Amino acid sequence: MRFNCNKTVLVLSTIGLFASGVASATGSSSGCNVNTGCDSWANAAVYDLTTSEHNYQVYENIDPTNSTVVVNGVSISVTAWSDTAGGSSDDIVTSASMSGPYGEGFGIINQDESGFDHHDHYHAVDNMGNATDYDMILFSFSEAVSLTGATFSWAGDYSWTQQVTVAGLSNINQLTSGSASWNDISSGIDDSMKGSFQMGYDGTYYSDFTTSGTSQYWLVGAYNSLFAYVDGFSKHNDAFKLSSIGFNQVEDNNDDIDPVNAPSSFALLLLAGGFAAWRRKQAK
Repeated sequence: MRFNCNKTVLVLSTIGLFASGVASATGSSSGCNVNTGCDSWANAAVYDLTTSEHNYQVYENIDPTNSTVVVNGVSISVTAWSDTAGGSSDDIVTSASMSGPYGEGFGIINQDESGFDHHDHYHAVDNMGNATDYDMILFSFSEAVSLTGATFSWAGDYSWTQQVTVAGLSNINQLTSGSASWNDISSGIDDSMKGSFQMGYDGTYYSDFTTSGTSQYWLVGAYNSLFAYVDGFSKHNDAFKLSSIGFNQVEDNNDDIDPVNAPSSFALLLLAGGFAAWRRKQAK
């Protein structure tokens, strides 16, 4: 018999509600720290992208196999993406550059921002500017995980105006194809694997995630309604610098003996032995 249980590993978390069918964080966590997450995450572990302002632990690569970042036995790598290709349409997703660290957080500089769309928060993970590009960080894990939340060292405005979108990908073929838009990438993702969440503030900017699916590849970025629309969430004004991310591992115990069936099996053995003894007695 196979048993699956979630083993909490790292992170950021959220207490959520459902709006328009998509989970949105209420911002009710307490005891949050930019590096270690929030008390409400219980036993969650935390991948802290920075250990201090001038010391960081980020392995930039699609493949986490040789990553120097290992948390609870899970290797993690990060890459940056934004919809800045495609000629006049400017909606094709292509690679961007991780930016930072700035204090205890990382941002993104995409291809438009380094040219004509150099807005005030160009070095953050954002959805701002004339071109309205949507920045997202891809976390590649060496095994399937579920996300629980994130913390941020900085936000572009008051926390109640800032939202975060997350999405788990079954594979990264479309993301890396150089021909897909965010709409293409989001269209095939199950609702359990995506959500948009409110940012909160408790001495630290944070967001709790309530997605229930598991994946090796998770996008975390500025609010993108193509993935998960939430009524009342504001568009094109979200910007942040990401500090830490949290996740749950999935633990498989395939070789465990079912403890409920074990006594029953033992009882059957006793009955069989008693029946054999009775037969021998009758034969005499």
